[in-house]
Amino acid sequence: MSKEIDFDKLFNDIADGASIRTASKNQGIVPGTVYYRINNDKELLERYTRACDERTQNLAESIYEDMDETKTKKMDANVARVVIDTKKWLLSKLNPKKYGDRVEQIVSGSLNVLPEIKIKDEKTGDSKKVEFDVGG
Repeated sequence: MSKEIDFDKLFNDIADGASIRTASKNQGIVPGTVYYRINNDKELLERYTRACDERTQNLAESIYEDMDETKTKKMDANVARVVIDTKKWLLSKLNPKKYGDRVEQIVSGSLNVLPEIKIKDEKTGDSKKVEFDVGG
């Protein structure tokens, strides 16, 4: 008989910053079992997604705490820089749409694809350039 999973505790641990592997091991459950159960139950998947969202929000808010600790000299500025940069990197990987670096490419310019056509007047022998109006 397999051990029962306390999903309330599991999702609270995840929201508090634990990985699913750590939260599973805290209950003595193999992480693969938890992944299997979550992936095969829509309600559990939604709860897991919410817990992950809460985890990233809590991680983002903890950056403010780190900044305050630096201001009050509880944390060395260089240590704080490394801690904050690590948290920012982790946030960009956990939720790239919200916390990732935005990469935008703007391409501008023009391209003339109209051929230049010259028509020779048979009577006079003069060449005349024909222009096209494509509008715009």
